[in-house]
Amino acid sequence: MELRLKALEGDLEGTEREIERLKQRIERIEADARAGLSYDRFEYNRLISRHNTLVDEFNNGLQSYNAFYNQYKAAVDAYNSRVRSRR
Repeated sequence: MELRLKALEGDLEGTEREIERLKQRIERIEADARAGLSYDRFEYNRLISRHNTLVDEFNNGLQSYNAFYNQYKAAVDAYNSRVRSRR
């Protein structure tokens, strides 16, 4: 179970890094646009769409992680309870 938690954490961290990278690119384009510089609207819209998709994936992944973590915690608590009752 611990390996699965680590894998889920790794997936979330990777997605979070990609979201942050896209956010920085989007903010750069927006800063350029505010400064009156031209920008590729198609690319901007593509980045926004990808960012939003990844945010949804991250949120879904976080829900899965939390559900699995709760199962893991319940299993650990049950094991600890059995160990304590043997003393």
